[in-house]
Amino acid sequence: MSRALTSGPMEAGALFARAGVDFSTYERLTGLIHDGAFDLKAWEVFLQLLQAQLRANYVSLVLLPDLAGPGLPILFAGEARPALLTAYTDVLHGLDPFVDLPRDCMLGVEALISEADWLDSVVYRNCLAPLGIRHLAGADLDVGGEAVCRFRICRSADSGPFGEAERALCGLLLPHLKRALRARALMEGSDRERRLYAGTLERLAVGTLWVDRRCHVLGSNRVADEILATGDGLRLVGRELRPGLRAERAQLLAMVARVEGQRGPGPGLVEGMTLTRPSGRPHLGVLVRPVPATGGADYGPCPAAVLHISDVERSVGASPALLRSLFGLTGAESALVLLLVEGLTLDEAAARQDISRHTARSQLRSIFAKTGVTRQTELLRRVLRSVVPLG
Repeated sequence: MSRALTSGPMEAGALFARAGVDFSTYERLTGLIHDGAFDLKAWEVFLQLLQAQLRANYVSLVLLPDLAGPGLPILFAGEARPALLTAYTDVLHGLDPFVDLPRDCMLGVEALISEADWLDSVVYRNCLAPLGIRHLAGADLDVGGEAVCRFRICRSADSGPFGEAERALCGLLLPHLKRALRARALMEGSDRERRLYAGTLERLAVGTLWVDRRCHVLGSNRVADEILATGDGLRLVGRELRPGLRAERAQLLAMVARVEGQRGPGPGLVEGMTLTRPSGRPHLGVLVRPVPATGGADYGPCPAAVLHISDVERSVGASPALLRSLFGLTGAESALVLLLVEGLTLDEAAARQDISRHTARSQLRSIFAKTGVTRQTELLRRVLRSVVPLG
């Protein structure tokens, strides 16, 4: 497989004719490739089917910028040999000549190194030959950023070198594989951002929900799950998010619809409301903001809005250092604000800090001046909105 393989629209028909594969097999292979964007098990089945189709002893996908990177899977079809794989990962990978290939094209190892040098290489003699691998072909697929997927096909000496049919089949499949990998990379990147965002807001004791335009929940953090579990003012019916009062339900749906229309590169529209709790406990505060546009195609359910739910009975989790940074408060002023946010009255906060009511009122006047508010309710709203990222 010494020639580079790519396939544009004009070439696909000719490649299919040379590949010698029936349409149902081709359709199954490409279907599994695209299904793998959502379920890695589909890629495992794809590799097994391709292994049989190409008479290969191993077919693999390495979903890493480099093989030693953490946390992402290596998928392969073929007999597992963990000891040899460990030796390759730990020692021989740096000596492998078949890495850092030209992006997005299929090459045989003979395109990069002479046959004599390949058969005499440390990697071949110590790692590949014991696995029965004689012929090797592969592609490094650019999936965006620094991420590269390594696609490799190995054959034994008995199966012979890769021929015209194998080159044509790989040329047909490679564009599909790259598109599916890009789709998965986009989704995984979005999921990582959501998990990081949700985790940050958990530390601030703020519930976070991602919803579609019908207020069906697509994701949540731990704090939101705990608020929903009480069923007090806000609950889940199946996947649908429902405020307790019909009027508040209609208001929330209208807000989600409005902010969805503001999706774009900027911060977009942010709206807020309160939700009545039948138990008589303090109202829940809800901020509704749009989900930023990804700049690419949407894969799978796409959130229409992010909801931030605040419960004054929970500690906001903001640190005195954060309040000093945001508003220029002193340490004593920051401590007072945090107690007020937790729901204490000014007298209770003064007692908790072991200061006089006169001192607490003096600190509160200074806090009002620094934060630009004139009432305690405005102060609490300002602090809550400031510690919840809205961009």
